[in-house]
Amino acid sequence: MARDDVRAAARTTAAVAAPVMAISAIAGSLLLALSFTADWTTAQDQARLHAPLVVEAGSPAAAASVASDTAVAVADVRRQATLQRDDNGRPGGREQVEIVDPATASAARGLAATRGTLGEFHGRAVAVTTTWLTDSGIGLGGTLTVWLDGDRVPLRVVAVIPDAPDLYGDLVIPADLLPPADDRATGTVFVVPRADATTARDSLRRTLAGTGSRIVDSGDWIDATTARTRRSNNLGLTILLGPAGLYAAIAIVNATLIGASHRRRQRDLIQLLGATPDQVRRAAVWQAALVCGTGLLLGGATTALLGGLVRRAITADLAGFAVPVTVPWLPLLGIGLTCLLLTVAAAAVGIRTRKPANRP
Repeated sequence: MARDDVRAAARTTAAVAAPVMAISAIAGSLLLALSFTADWTTAQDQARLHAPLVVEAGSPAAAASVASDTAVAVADVRRQATLQRDDNGRPGGREQVEIVDPATASAARGLAATRGTLGEFHGRAVAVTTTWLTDSGIGLGGTLTVWLDGDRVPLRVVAVIPDAPDLYGDLVIPADLLPPADDRATGTVFVVPRADATTARDSLRRTLAGTGSRIVDSGDWIDATTARTRRSNNLGLTILLGPAGLYAAIAIVNATLIGASHRRRQRDLIQLLGATPDQVRRAAVWQAALVCGTGLLLGGATTALLGGLVRRAITADLAGFAVPVTVPWLPLLGIGLTCLLLTVAAAAVGIRTRKPANRP
């Protein structure tokens, strides 16, 4: 019987530790991956963005008026459009593309070719990021076929550009491929001043007065963009892991309660040896806490390993640039504390001390 008791204890211990390890490893790894990805995006922005000022225009007309300011040397208006890809001769999925003038985008957003050349970036051409190139399987010199005004139009990949999600998209097309349209402006204008940034800022305030536009330093713009990205990541993670976390919590509580019900004979033996009910309760709570701690330790080790791999990939992609490190300690500690509280609470509820039948 003693061997059966040991086996039962081992099974219940594993049943408690497994969901704790799973939820801590999965949630922790996703938290670190999203946080490090935001760090990577921030580093890309800091490395590529040359414009010291960014205007968030209140209207397309306000965005267009930035270039007319005498204190502005380059006004790089960010424009986007949606193109429909070709699917074996029929319209397929849609791709969001960035419409750029290579001269202004190079001066303001650091647009440059790592492979190929932007010298051929005109007409039916497209520049793609390294990530898109890897995911799509279309190489430099290949063809991306899209639909324009009901016609199949092949776009030749003439250049590969660095990733910079906040500055431009994965697909970049020349301005002369599509007819001009004010509604394609996103409202963001990257500004390179003729003299100093202070003079240009004051001049732009007068030019854009009454338009509802904002003029910010590039560093503040990057910080605000990163904050929005992190908020979006947190919301998406909550939606994704909410149901999974609920099921994991139910599994932790159930496994702890089942384990407590399987240990009645051991508790009776402890009481027969002279333990008080409070001592039995404390022993059960400590046992549950140690089992939960083991699961958290294994989950934390998995999270650290995966986080280190993601971090290594990020630093390798941005060799020579300082990449910030943001570890979401509060959410990670919250996950661990929640698992620990659930386990301890379930152990405290599940303990049922009673006077053994053979005890006087």
